Amino acid sequence: LNAHTAMVLSLFYKGQFQHAHHHSEQALRHYDFEYHRSNISLFSWDPGVLVNCYDAQALWFLGSPKQAERAAENAISLVKKLGSPFNEALCYAIHATYYAYRRDAPTVLEMSEAALKISTESGFLHWIVLGNFNKGWSLCSLGNVHDGISLMLNGLQEWKAMGAEMAVPTFQVLLAETYQASGQFQRALGTIEEGLAISAK
Repeated sequence: LNAHTAMVLSLFYKGQFQHAHHHSEQALRHYDFEYHRSNISLFSWDPGVLVNCYDAQALWFLGSPKQAERAAENAISLVKKLGSPFNEALCYAIHATYYAYRRDAPTVLEMSEAALKISTESGFLHWIVLGNFNKGWSLCSLGNVHDGISLMLNGLQEWKAMGAEMAVPTFQVLLAETYQASGQFQRALGTIEEGLAISAK
């Protein structure tokens, strides 16, 4: 299960979405909800939640929106049964990015604020940063470009400071799109070029 889960994340960030989906299916075949719920203090993150979150994104990029939404709903269903604040924050924060891909700004805002509420109460810095970045994207999409870009830039800076570089190009694409939509074309181009440089490492 853990090997397939690691492959899901690695392949997803390499853009190999079909292979990532394949490993998601394999991981979920080995997933035992009762076992992982009883050992949540050992694992912290629940593999069923994490894999469904990333499978939703992979399926969206593969052009299967209904299957993607089903995976997203499965993740939410699991966190509600788990009763684990960490996994709830993880799920909502990652789903905020998923709904950004779907260009669903109101749901991005809803998911971001849910992640931020839980993470702020429990001190989950990783999900606070991701929640703020995605909240910024939703604000930009809903018309508040000034505050939105500020949140995105701060979130991206804090994310880099944590050393979590793997997802940075993804966030830079979202930031570049926001720059482009607001007419800041040179900044959009520079952000894309930086993301491509990181991807090439």
